[in-house]
Amino acid sequence: MSLAYIVPVTGDCRPRQDALDLVWFSPQEAASPAVQGEMPGGRGVLLKQALAHVGHTY
Repeated sequence: MSLAYIVPVTGDCRPRQDALDLVWFSPQEAASPAVQGEMPGGRGVLLKQALAHVGHTY
């Protein structure tokens, strides 16, 4: 399961409490075929739509 937020981030970010892992992607990395290929069930399309909503088009 994953939870995604599109927000500007500064500083050091680490997983806390019950998070097992925390992975950061730049908008370019998130839109890459490699990352998109790991998102089944249309989740990659949703991510691209979210990126487009905040002004990133690829």
